[in-house]
Amino acid sequence: LVGMMMEGAGFEVIDLGINNPVEKYLLALEEHKPDILGLSALLTTTMPYMKVVIDTLKEKGLRDDFIVLVGGAVTCAALMISHLPEGPGQLFTIAAQHADIIGFTGGGLPDGSGTDPMAERVDFVRGAAGDRFADLELNLAITAVPTDSSGIPDLTLTRAYFPGASDEQLMAMPTVLSGTPTDIIDTLRRLRDSYGVTYFTVQDYHGPYFSQAIGALR
Repeated sequence: LVGMMMEGAGFEVIDLGINNPVEKYLLALEEHKPDILGLSALLTTTMPYMKVVIDTLKEKGLRDDFIVLVGGAVTCAALMISHLPEGPGQLFTIAAQHADIIGFTGGGLPDGSGTDPMAERVDFVRGAAGDRFADLELNLAITAVPTDSSGIPDLTLTRAYFPGASDEQLMAMPTVLSGTPTDIIDTLRRLRDSYGVTYFTVQDYHGPYFSQAIGALR
């Protein structure tokens, strides 16, 4: 899914597949000379190997040659907030201590308790990053924007991640933008100020409507 989203945003993605030893990453980096190295872990048992790859880059003096992205399915918000030594909390710790950019997908569905899943994730990363937090780039992936003058967002992509959620729940997520282009600008500014987001990622098919918001900023 991440590869598809990045390709949709205009990136060239080279997929090395799964269960790769660090040597395969090193060969691929030498051959393709990318700007970004992305690492993903589906299971908590494979997550620590991302640190092995990053530490190897440091040992060989290559760490500063690439932007490093880490992620994976184990970033489930409900588990991450538990602060377990293993699991999603560990992934965010690795990202906070070693990555240059940390991407967020909203933190999960609001549960009606008044808690803010996105704020909890950012606070976790801030604590794990320590002094280097100020140098991190925080990215928020936008999953829904309006497609016409109604201002109602197309929730297709968002619903793919949360198939059982109601429209009301999805609309409350920070990754969903609604309203006029001016409303969207106001929302983006609020998200930037609330969470410290450096920049936002949108999908290619969001372009026509989102460009109106960009135009309103000029």
